[in-house]
Amino acid sequence: MASYFGISGDSTSFFSSYFGTSSTEDSSSSTPLSDYAMIQSGAYKKLLNAYYGTNSSTANSTQESESDTKNKVNLTETKSAATTLEKAATTLKNGDFSESDQVTENVQAFVDAYNETIDSASDVDAKSVLHKTLWMIGNTNASTNLLKDVGITVAPDNKLSLNTDTLKNADESTLKTLFSGTNSFSGKIASKATDLVNLSSRSMKALTSTGSAYTNSGDYSSVNTSNLYDSLF
Repeated sequence: MASYFGISGDSTSFFSSYFGTSSTEDSSSSTPLSDYAMIQSGAYKKLLNAYYGTNSSTANSTQESESDTKNKVNLTETKSAATTLEKAATTLKNGDFSESDQVTENVQAFVDAYNETIDSASDVDAKSVLHKTLWMIGNTNASTNLLKDVGITVAPDNKLSLNTDTLKNADESTLKTLFSGTNSFSGKIASKATDLVNLSSRSMKALTSTGSAYTNSGDYSSVNTSNLYDSLF
């Protein structure tokens, strides 16, 4: 059973239920993931505050300012971690798998960068970043069996761990299947990491240009939602 930011379930059913909507469906319709993302982002709380008027304008301004500052820090950390992951995954994608020590060093760097990206992204209040991270986790869970063959296991918290002895004894053809080329596991992760870098930058720009990434209704204030939807895939 896979776990996504604390949500457990079979990875196939998870993604078919949350991302299985066709392009002809109403993009504004609510899904369990969109509801969860709104809770994660604090949008529901803002909606309630706006409706009931429980906070003064001064208190709201202070709260949003503190929240935006924290989110900028988290987005900066996510961008940095994703940049490192992109480089590590690209190194594996284009690597030579004949030298055992070099392979071990490259795979360990990839595992460390992957875990740091998962940690950083889970603290971000930006639905686009959360969605892309979920897709990356889905790619990883789809390759669980092959990853085990080279000593990489996926923990319940979605973190990776590496058994270097298993890796050093892994067949070179298995390593190439898993890591070599654009369509390999590392190639797909490199692509997702690039997307996370761009989405983090976009979210930071929205915060900087508007003072807040959200309107009172809990939506993004300056992001073209059609482009944002496209960027998730």
